[in-house]
Order: sequence, then C-alpha cells, then structure tokens
Amino acid sequence: MAIKEIIKAQPNLQLVINAADLRELFCEWMNEYMSAKATEVKKEDVLITADEAAAQLHVTKTTLWRWGKAGMIKPVKIGKAVQYWQSSIDELKQKEG
Repeated sequence: MAIKEIIKAQPNLQLVINAADLRELFCEWMNEYMSAKATEVKKEDVLITADEAAAQLHVTKTTLWRWGKAGMIKPVKIGKAVQYWQSSIDELKQKEG
C-alpha cells in the first residue's frame, strides 16, 4: 500500500519511513500542487496596458477612455498608469465580432 493511501485511511497513524519513500511522497505532493497552481494561473485574469488593449481592439486610447466613461469597459488605475483586464477586452471583442 502506498504511503499516501495509508495516510488517507488512517491520518493519526504514526509511521516510520525511509528517506527514499519520504522523497517520493513529497515529489508526488509537489507535482499535485504544481498542477493545481498551473490550472489556477490559467483561470486568473491579467492586466494589460492601454496600448495593448487599444491594439487588440483596433481603436485608439481615446476611444478606450470614452468607453471607460460610458461604462463599456472598466479601467484599472495603478498609480498614473491605466490598465484593463484581459477578460474585459475579450468580452468586447466577442460583442464586436
């Protein structure tokens, strides 16, 4: 029986294991964690600059500003810089296309 299965079956069981088995278990847990993180990162949204957003939508930065004022897209201000969520840009592209 694998160590992971033993831990799931009896979580309060005290084990004595060798270093190789411990390393194998740690590597397995780490791979599971990294896989979950990779999936999570794909789901997260990213901010893009106004220049990038304008290029993707084939409009000027002034048009982006007007759309922001009209509520069509929500700008994110970080200091003096204005950025946009990639998901918002994708939604606008779908509406246009």
